[in-house]
Amino acid sequence: MFHEITRQEIGIRTRRAVMTLAACAACLTVGQGAAWAAEEAYPSKPITFVCFSSPGGATDRTARALQPIFQEILKSPVVVNNMPPLEVGVTHVYRSKKDGYTLLFSSEAVGTWRTLGLSELSYHDFEPIMAFATAHMTLTVNAKTPYKTAQDFFNEAKKSPEKITFATPGTSTSNYIAEKMLEGAMKFKLRHLPFKGAGPSAIATISGEVDANFNNISDVVEYHRAGSLRILAVLANQRSKFIPDVPALGEIYPELKGKMDVVPAPFYILSAPKGIDPKVKKVLVDAAEKAVKDPRWLQQVDVMTSAPLHHTGKALDDYLNNWESAANWTLFDEGITTKSPAQFGIQKLK
Repeated sequence: MFHEITRQEIGIRTRRAVMTLAACAACLTVGQGAAWAAEEAYPSKPITFVCFSSPGGATDRTARALQPIFQEILKSPVVVNNMPPLEVGVTHVYRSKKDGYTLLFSSEAVGTWRTLGLSELSYHDFEPIMAFATAHMTLTVNAKTPYKTAQDFFNEAKKSPEKITFATPGTSTSNYIAEKMLEGAMKFKLRHLPFKGAGPSAIATISGEVDANFNNISDVVEYHRAGSLRILAVLANQRSKFIPDVPALGEIYPELKGKMDVVPAPFYILSAPKGIDPKVKKVLVDAAEKAVKDPRWLQQVDVMTSAPLHHTGKALDDYLNNWESAANWTLFDEGITTKSPAQFGIQKLK
């Protein structure tokens, strides 16, 4: 037999239902607030530095030198994930979520991809966090050549076009671009022999297969100290503390100081996907600025015979634009690429 529900019972049940709904709504509101708070508390999970090159290279070594320092500052795990070849790692980060958990650790190479037809991506498709370090380029010769100074070398290069041979890791590298920039500025002509990497190009110079090379300090400094190679100049305006006995090219030729400010040299940079939350970017920039003051990082810069940059914000934007202009217009003017940098909005430096 069914129980007849009174008006009083209906009222009681209704009030209970309302109270239950109110409690649920309160829980939901608190839950949403907690979720929003969790979203805002960046970082709350591991961060990945996607290194676009293989383990052991300069870009990889730089990323790994910074990884434990970032991890301590951000109080969150940071992982270095090598993802070569270059285009694979860059594309992966470009397509990743814009949440600050997948970041790109790369070198200067991205800056010439469009004009070389390698990719449609460039620096401008990412949010740069910091450029940490650069590696000075050198003019280095076989120790048995008659060239004792940079003046000896360039005088002969001007006197006898294409007599002197030089090696680089390849025609799309900053090494080759730097040499071509000097050819245009100083009016000389060398004969180029590309090799598959900086190591092989240095060995070819030691063996006498080529007369000279344009390589980073780290690739030739030990051979210089051993006496099998002779570094004639550092492509910079100031001498390197790693080889203080070697003059800077801007010191020898003051008219080249402007060129030395923008000579395409390798650099190592951390970037995020375009469109990242400004608050998240600020966390990363602040972490980077703290990281580069850490003694462990400064020690590693010396170990890698690199030079610190530590550019962020407008200084970094200007640095990237200047490098991009110098490198791409050199490639175009020398006929290495037929795609004009102008079609990508890259202005030519005066």
